[in-house]
Amino acid sequence: MRRNLAGAAIALLLNCASLSAQQTTGNITGRVVDPQGAAVPGATVTGKSPDTGFVRTEISDAAGIYQLSALPVGIYDVIAALRGFTTVFNKGVVVSVAQTQKIDFNLKVDGVIDTITVVGAPLIDKTSSSVGQVVDPLRIENLPLNGRQFANLAATVPGVGLGFHADPTKGANFAPFINGGAGRNINYLIDGGDNNDDTVGGLLQQFPLEAIQ
Repeated sequence: MRRNLAGAAIALLLNCASLSAQQTTGNITGRVVDPQGAAVPGATVTGKSPDTGFVRTEISDAAGIYQLSALPVGIYDVIAALRGFTTVFNKGVVVSVAQTQKIDFNLKVDGVIDTITVVGAPLIDKTSSSVGQVVDPLRIENLPLNGRQFANLAATVPGVGLGFHADPTKGANFAPFINGGAGRNINYLIDGGDNNDDTVGGLLQQFPLEAIQ
């Protein structure tokens, strides 16, 4: 019996099995300031997915900080607005699984109603010290992978190499080496569920690339 596995989110973690790694959403956070860099409290910050129509709204606090939490993965248009200030749009913000995007807003004081649109998002996450990367669907479709094994996508991340599995029963499987760690040092989660071979280490179940997102 075939199972529909479309949309499975894959996480490869080293020496880590925390509950936070099992989440399937992302976050957007940042600070709203005026042209002098002072905090702007009370600004309404809205994140909206143009693809699904999902909307989440938060108000900046006394330090000008806002956080849009537990957003389904996707592309978002983020808007910051406050009466007496210009409205600023930041379009095309990519929210990936278990990642936090930092988007700051600089609101200008203006008696004339104005709108500023910013396209694109920062590539460096300054809110987390963890090292990781999301492999987007375009790379999954276009990269040639020996054996078409999804775990080989980890080799596109700095610090990850590939070698053959140490167990002879899995001799045809490539295995990622993450910062020198392999076997049971690597934890595989599929949509938050355990996918580890507890006997010899490595993947318990392979999935076709078409099932991976």
